[in-house]
Amino acid sequence: MKKAFTIFELIVAMALIVVLLAGSGLVFRMSVEVHSKAMATAEISRKLLAIVQQLDQDFENLRKDGEIIMMWLPRYDSNLGRYVRFDRIMFFATGDFHSYGDNPSVQGNMARISYMLAKDGKGNTLWSDDPQKRIPPKDGILARVQHVYTADASLDVFPDLSDMPLAAAPYSYTEIEENSVEYD
Repeated sequence: MKKAFTIFELIVAMALIVVLLAGSGLVFRMSVEVHSKAMATAEISRKLLAIVQQLDQDFENLRKDGEIIMMWLPRYDSNLGRYVRFDRIMFFATGDFHSYGDNPSVQGNMARISYMLAKDGKGNTLWSDDPQKRIPPKDGILARVQHVYTADASLDVFPDLSDMPLAAAPYSYTEIEENSVEYD
């Protein structure tokens, strides 16, 4: 007499296989999600480290004999029914500074550094009068701007700012006093 599996045993075996496959799929899906979150966390940590290192470097080289300006410009937001802050800190620091662009390339060992809220890549700001171009305060972008001071007398022409990567200030650049030894 040949021994064989009964239909009941086959159904139980198939049910166990289905349960094992479903469990494996769930574990695989959860591991992919955890891996994605870990990669995102690592990227945020790398960016945070770069920001903290830049802040440390700037404040380590702070010129104690120079001016330090901390200010805020209130803008009334009628949609929020309150003032939105435009905070800024400016100070002088020593170090090895280079201009952002290379037209002309400017180097110096002193700069006026400013941290402030900036426009996003689409020109939206916290302080825009156009509600379509206004971003909520929680989405504000911190920007760092440096004005490099140099003794290079050959730089008597103010550089072309049309290719500046991000306009960080709420004012137009023409409102700033143009100094031939101060470059963004």
